Amino acid sequence: MNILRVEQWPNGDGFTPVAVYSCDGCGKEINESWPQVVTKYNEHFCMECGYFEGLITEQEFLDNSCLSFGKAHAAVRNGQVIIWFGKKAPWKKSAQDIRNSAEYGRWRTAVFERDKYTCQTCGQVGGKLNAHHIKHFADYPDLRLVVSNGLTLCEECHRKLHKKR
Repeated sequence: MNILRVEQWPNGDGFTPVAVYSCDGCGKEINESWPQVVTKYNEHFCMECGYFEGLITEQEFLDNSCLSFGKAHAAVRNGQVIIWFGKKAPWKKSAQDIRNSAEYGRWRTAVFERDKYTCQTCGQVGGKLNAHHIKHFADYPDLRLVVSNGLTLCEECHRKLHKKR
């Protein structure tokens, strides 16, 4: 147990002593009125470390994080607690799921606006335009939504570009 200090909190006409602990996982300060996980060995963990260590369930973690509504989910992945909304975990989304997402739509719009809705190969303005990934969507997942990796092309120029490959 890592008790750091006892603070005096106002309570009506007097004060109430409140213990402040250090999380035994990450070292973050937790006062005794905040949700926390206390083990039988009197170790104190913040909710995130408690979930990470497997001391509480996903639902307990979400309930105490004020995320228990709707389609919220949590999982431990690559040494971090990941929270997401929806049915699929972010690492299980297909290319089509990503292309149908709001973030992808914003990326396309940003590419078109930057290029003034003009095909960067033939100069066609407007019409049926595609946002082309300079570095391939499949090969560079970290660049999928980076505007500088996009290029506005008309459908014909986009088709020709992919035929060359």
